[in-house]
Amino acid sequence: MKATAAAAVRGSRGRLRSDAAKEAAKAPVAVLRRADAADLDELLRLEEVCFEDWRRDSRRMIRESLKNPRHEVWVQPDLKAEPGRLAATLVLRWHLNALRVYSLATDPSRQGSGLGRGLMDFARCRAQDCGVRTMRLEADAGRQDLLEWYERLGFTRETLLQDFYAPGRDAWRMIAKLADAPERRPE
Repeated sequence: MKATAAAAVRGSRGRLRSDAAKEAAKAPVAVLRRADAADLDELLRLEEVCFEDWRRDSRRMIRESLKNPRHEVWVQPDLKAEPGRLAATLVLRWHLNALRVYSLATDPSRQGSGLGRGLMDFARCRAQDCGVRTMRLEADAGRQDLLEWYERLGFTRETLLQDFYAPGRDAWRMIAKLADAPERRPE
């Protein structure tokens, strides 16, 4: 895919927003790549440092996502750390009419650097390039900061999912409608 993250940042009417494009252009996603089995330990480390235990994926679940042709696991190597260290990861799951952002994790030491936004811009590009007009995700209902961050990225709250993660751990299903998507499906 040759589309840039900046090209995917569009306003509500499909026009490129210059402030968002500038932010996306600064996001260091140039070495984003598909994950493989060699990344498993680092993917698990990110799960542990980014999510509470009731929210984490297991080694088996991550391994299944790496093998499943309807899942894409993308990783951002940490260019400021030792080789093999990951700064962030993005897990996408393809559905018939939507792209689900299953997981987004940025190492706490790199949060606020634009990696998360860059990965979400990449997901939007990926969806649009493949002809999907809707992105969706679930976000922890107890994290107002996270919900607002996704809303700034164009997502809206659709359905409150009670006990989604665990008993008493609700989530909001959020959706983003994409404009100008060509009529294609992922390969």
